[in-house]
Amino acid sequence: MKFRIFTKLFIAMLCGVAVPLAAMMVSVHWTFRQGFEDYLHRVELERLDTLTSLLEVAYREHGNWSFLQDNQRRWFDLVRRGLSHRPSQVGREEATDWPDPPPFPGPTDAGPMFPAPPDGHRHRPPPPPDPFLLGLRLTVFDADRQPVIGPPPRPGGRASSEPDSLLPIHLDAATVGWLGVRRNTLLTDRLALAFIDSQSRSNTLILLFALGLSALGSWLLARQLIRPVRRMAAGVRRLASGEYAVAIPAGGDELGDLARDFNLLGRTLQRNEEARRDWIADISHELRTPLAVLRGEIEAMQDGIRPVSVDGIASLHAEVLSL
Repeated sequence: MKFRIFTKLFIAMLCGVAVPLAAMMVSVHWTFRQGFEDYLHRVELERLDTLTSLLEVAYREHGNWSFLQDNQRRWFDLVRRGLSHRPSQVGREEATDWPDPPPFPGPTDAGPMFPAPPDGHRHRPPPPPDPFLLGLRLTVFDADRQPVIGPPPRPGGRASSEPDSLLPIHLDAATVGWLGVRRNTLLTDRLALAFIDSQSRSNTLILLFALGLSALGSWLLARQLIRPVRRMAAGVRRLASGEYAVAIPAGGDELGDLARDFNLLGRTLQRNEEARRDWIADISHELRTPLAVLRGEIEAMQDGIRPVSVDGIASLHAEVLSL
């Protein structure tokens, strides 16, 4: 398939911008996802402070980790209590010097200000869910970093005892164990996925907008570059048809130098054409008199004015030689 120069320039310039731009957007998306996963991992590590404290208290009570070995029920109970902890609640429990809030206003003679909640809603709200499945990515290790309890190994993958981060469990300034955490490589939280999808859509729209601007800029630049070539092609066609006085505008770049050389060629051809015409006119003028004499002598012989003789033929021969 044969492409015109304009098409080649357009594709080359568009690819020169689009390929690095697409690579940059892919790198930005990958970097953003990695950074977001790192952020979630740090948030998860902060959430495990309460669970670490519960493990320290439990170890102090039992003196070893035997109470957790093969005891999934107790382990999941500790995980549930540790992950359902809210810092605001702890702050209220520790702030014992603060006065209690005023009682909720009850019904008066004028009627209740707010309806009392039904009995079915008087109980405390359930603990917050674990959308990132953090509890299934935790493992307890002893002081020698031998696994005590945790999730079962993943089929076909690395063992569950290989953590990405380790949080120390202290007892009287001594490290008695470690709480291992694996990274969340599979996002399952609806809000996190919605946030990532929103960023991906935004990046895609930015990429499409940038590609559109690149295509427009490439088209305008290719059109500007090909314009002198088209003018020169039109000038060559006119020059081939005999219009030697044609001249095309010349710029300040290499195409401008070529245009100036083209105009010089046109002027040279025009001078040569004028010289050729002058030469033909001079030759015609120089031949007109001898031919007129030769014609007159031949016509005189035809009319019988001059006899056809050897001298007459010799005279004609001399005129021909003079030409």
